[in-house]
Amino acid sequence: MAAISDGDLAISSGDNGSVSWYAPLPSPLSPLPCCWRWSWLAAPVRANPQLATTPTRDWPQCLPAAGHGAYPRLATAGPDKVVGHGCGWPRWLWLPTMSAVACPWKLRLALVAAAAPNDSDSSSSYPDDHRDRRPCLRRVIQKVRYPPLHLSDSLKMDSFARQWFSVNELRERMRACLLLRGWDLESSSIELDERNVVDILNDLFDASSDAALAFYFFGLSKRCNGRKHGILAVSTMVHIAVLGNMNHIAVTLLMRTVSDSEDHCSDEMQKLLFDSLRETSRSREVLEIVYSMLVKCYADKKMTKVMVKSVDDMRNLGLFLPMEVYNSLMRVLLEFKDFNLAWEVFTNIPSRFIGTKRSILSLFISELAVHSHFECAYKLLFEMQKYCGQADVAVYTIVIHSLCKWGFLKEATVLFHKMLQLGIPHDNVLVNSIIEGYRKAGRNGNMAKALKLFDQMFQVGLAPDCSNYTTIICGFCKVCNLEHASMIFALMLKRGIKPTIMTYTTLLEGYCRKHDLPGAETILSLMKMEGIQPDVVAYNTLINGYSNYGHMQKACELKDRMEKDGVTADLATYNLILHGLVETGAIMQSREIFKELVRRGLTPNRITYTNLIAGCSRDGNLEEAFLIWSSMNNNGIKPDVVTCSALLKCFCKRRLMFDANALFHKMLDAGLEPDLRLYNMLICGFCKEGNIREARSLLAMMKANGIFPNYKTMEVLVCCLQKIGTKSAAESVAMELVKSIFGS
Repeated sequence: MAAISDGDLAISSGDNGSVSWYAPLPSPLSPLPCCWRWSWLAAPVRANPQLATTPTRDWPQCLPAAGHGAYPRLATAGPDKVVGHGCGWPRWLWLPTMSAVACPWKLRLALVAAAAPNDSDSSSSYPDDHRDRRPCLRRVIQKVRYPPLHLSDSLKMDSFARQWFSVNELRERMRACLLLRGWDLESSSIELDERNVVDILNDLFDASSDAALAFYFFGLSKRCNGRKHGILAVSTMVHIAVLGNMNHIAVTLLMRTVSDSEDHCSDEMQKLLFDSLRETSRSREVLEIVYSMLVKCYADKKMTKVMVKSVDDMRNLGLFLPMEVYNSLMRVLLEFKDFNLAWEVFTNIPSRFIGTKRSILSLFISELAVHSHFECAYKLLFEMQKYCGQADVAVYTIVIHSLCKWGFLKEATVLFHKMLQLGIPHDNVLVNSIIEGYRKAGRNGNMAKALKLFDQMFQVGLAPDCSNYTTIICGFCKVCNLEHASMIFALMLKRGIKPTIMTYTTLLEGYCRKHDLPGAETILSLMKMEGIQPDVVAYNTLINGYSNYGHMQKACELKDRMEKDGVTADLATYNLILHGLVETGAIMQSREIFKELVRRGLTPNRITYTNLIAGCSRDGNLEEAFLIWSSMNNNGIKPDVVTCSALLKCFCKRRLMFDANALFHKMLDAGLEPDLRLYNMLICGFCKEGNIREARSLLAMMKANGIFPNYKTMEVLVCCLQKIGTKSAAESVAMELVKSIFGS
């Protein structure tokens, strides 16, 4: 065996022509020079003394095994391949014989790094118990030239141009195409600055017509330079991606560039990017597509100012957006309620985009109506003919629905009749919006006008559908008018309209509301007879009816029957039963239901915990109530006013008013707003202790929050004054309430 030494390099050669390299390496704890940060590979050589004595920069940053000293051994597996031995450094690559052709070292390292196998393929790792015994190695700082590599086939495959290519095949295609254009990447005179990258991208695409190949070089040169590409290179790649039918790549590059520009001056970056895209454009058609992508990226990022500026710059060049991008742009502007700017953009849309203008104006009217700007919405609605033709039924439906939502039912009805006069087609959805508005009007709805409009549907040639009938039935059930609801239901069946599960559920709720639980059971049986399987909402409606009226045995039996029918009880089912059990005082049974709920894998929510705390308060078990409260907070569930009222009731019942007052102020600090019931509960608690001062303080707080006392408040205060021996307690309370409401 012969040994050769050359400065920092030590080589030993075997009898079979193989060589072993011993190289000093930098310490893993010290900062690495640039040349060490790119690839972890062993440089392959033949047993050539001329090559063997040439130091190279391609040494793996490997640590020596125990006993190897400062020179880790790279043992060979034959004359053409080397295998790295050592510990702790990943990514070994088997490489073939080197040649004497020179290439830029940065590009070479990037090519090798791209071909390296995954970290999971590494078979060695540095033991934990050796970390403190790592040798402090001498760093190779000599800058040397080295012969280039002939890259081998990699096991990693990449899908480009809708075909599967190995990385080696991809590189060979790239080299061949660039050689035709006069680019020799193996020449050390080529610098991969931005100008050269742009020229290479253009020449590579012109020679191959393959955008994927250009994108491969785009990523390769980025890794090679160790920094992001400039705006010019990105713009060139965007145009190539669009030409090569890789729009997703173009959008991704533009979105990254737009995201990076958010932290800088948006106006300057917008101008730079806009001008760069125009400078690198290949055709007017492609430039229009690229600018549309850019505006869409600005819209997605809600960058309204630069978005509108880009649209203006496009218009100055005679370029316009497609309909989809115009819609996205308008949605963003209307979302920020910038109606003036949105209207300016709309008026600048070319007249040839009739379909685009119609959809955008419909969107404009819709947003104006949703935000209750009805005067502007009316004006646009009736002047729509000037811009893009007559408004269709969809636009009228949006406006009418918004009018009904804001309670302008008279105006909605007038607009509906105006449609009839203009001869605009109408449908059941539009009429149902007005009927629904009358049904929800006020506390009990205006069913007389809703029914009148329902009857007019026949006069205007519309046949009511299931949704129209269900809306009318729901309105009558809400006011407990089951007679009219049943008549509408019978009329529905007579005209051959098949009820849906929502229709039956509405009737179930109406019968439960009127305390006609046998009638509700009849509706449930009728559903099954008609072949409609009740869902969990229908069963919960009837369970809620039983629970509200204290028929807990039937409620539990209905839950069991529901599960026999194949319908699984949900959390709402258990909450309804828990509430009913707590209200009837069956605290032990409520605990069993809670255990069953948890056993079945359901997660308790705020309503569940509130029912449990209410049960403990009813039972006077303050300790358990407070434990449930703590468990609720530990599970990340924030209590509401009802939950706080349940716990405060327990404090007041135990006459722990100091603790109750502390919890009340803690609730105020959390941003919760007390209701009249909670104020009455606290006033009652303080009055029972004879603390009229705190009771007056709560009355003042009620006045400040706009909550007026009721008869319960007066009754509590009268009892308090009588208890402390005040004469004419009722008159005193009346004066106190007058002062709290109207001031002194």
